[in-house]
Amino acid sequence: MKYDCLILFSGGLDSVLTAKLLAKQELRVLGIHFVSPFFGNEEQLNYWREKLNLNVEIIDISKDFVEMLIKGPTHGYGKRLNPCKDCKILMLKKLKELLPKYDANFMATGEVVGQRAMSQTLEALNLIEKEAEVEGIVVRPLSAKLLPQTKPEKKGVVEREKLLGLSGKAREKQIKLADEFGIDKKDIPTPAGGCRLTELELSKRYAFILKEVKNPSVNDFRKASIGRHFFKENNWLIVGRNKEENEKLEKLKEEGDTFFEMIDPVGPSAILKSTSEKKTEKEVIDEAEAITAYFSPKARERGEAKINMHLEQKGMEIVCNPENPKTFRWENIQDKGLKELKNV
Repeated sequence: MKYDCLILFSGGLDSVLTAKLLAKQELRVLGIHFVSPFFGNEEQLNYWREKLNLNVEIIDISKDFVEMLIKGPTHGYGKRLNPCKDCKILMLKKLKELLPKYDANFMATGEVVGQRAMSQTLEALNLIEKEAEVEGIVVRPLSAKLLPQTKPEKKGVVEREKLLGLSGKAREKQIKLADEFGIDKKDIPTPAGGCRLTELELSKRYAFILKEVKNPSVNDFRKASIGRHFFKENNWLIVGRNKEENEKLEKLKEEGDTFFEMIDPVGPSAILKSTSEKKTEKEVIDEAEAITAYFSPKARERGEAKINMHLEQKGMEIVCNPENPKTFRWENIQDKGLKELKNV
């Protein structure tokens, strides 16, 4: 299907209203929802399509986003590890690349002037457009009357007089507009954001990865949001906290990772990863097995656990005694990551 406009669609109220305002002008609009280890709500896709009657597609930009983080954002970070300007530049570049695929001529965002200090001031909006090379083709329907006319407005493709001139952080006018579009109050999305790079505890883990892990992968950053994390001498251990996390860890294990699966008693799974190019020593593997078993109350009570260890496509059943991480002087990476975060 062909579209007139691609919308940078977060799923928050502002992006929903942007889609509705442009669709009201009989424009064919498609929301593009970018996802990565740090943001994205893929599980909401059916809700957006069926409940809100919006056309939305999911696009994964994990690889490009992680590369940008590893290289270091040109415009720095926000309060934590959030590179807001570089993030928006990357997304607009990606959105522009998608225009030919959908035969679309312009783009739109739900940005409101002055809503966010780092990326939504007039100065920031201009800088982002320039560096993303999308000057003149990004319509911001909620604040359009406060901004210069875009090419679609000048050509009459978009009727400027039907757009708005909102500014600031207040949401009263957006909520009223949602009501006019027939969106039930209980269905109004919460303010979008949801960027995990703004969360302190996760930022500590991400900072640890950026500092300590050589050539980190996309999955390494996905691992950061799961389980308990420990570090010792170029070794990183992640221990699942429940069945769901155990299953996620199994899916996220990569070549070179050692994977532990408790089988008797049933307990946590874990991933042991070397953060350098050095091969993991047997002593470290033995300690990681004991720490994994420690987080099973039944194993501690029994004083013994049976674990399947998977390394380099080979499986081995071992028996170990549960031991507290402190016994072997493994450091919680939250503490390690906090030190790195302060240096960002």
